[in-house]
Amino acid sequence: MILCQLNASPRIDRQFLGRTGRQGQPGSCEVMVAQDFALLQRWLPGWWHSVTRLLGFRRSLVWASLRAAQSAESLTRTKQRVRLSRLAENEERDLNFSRWGLG
Repeated sequence: MILCQLNASPRIDRQFLGRTGRQGQPGSCEVMVAQDFALLQRWLPGWWHSVTRLLGFRRSLVWASLRAAQSAESLTRTKQRVRLSRLAENEERDLNFSRWGLG
């Protein structure tokens, strides 16, 4: 299996990796990510791109950077879900009180 980009959630990537070997058969996976990958552009500072050009792509540096970007994206999405859930709860509460003329 060849992954051409990583997902915002590492869990989804692990699911893909788990599908490479099934029914006791060995499998393999290669991950290829372009330096202009949207997740990297969004979460890693501009100097990171300069450093990787100068030093070359060291596997450990790239993996650490990818995981950091995925973690930041995951945290942001979690915060958005919590905020949306609270907004829905407040709206439901307001609608219930307004229905009884208490709000």
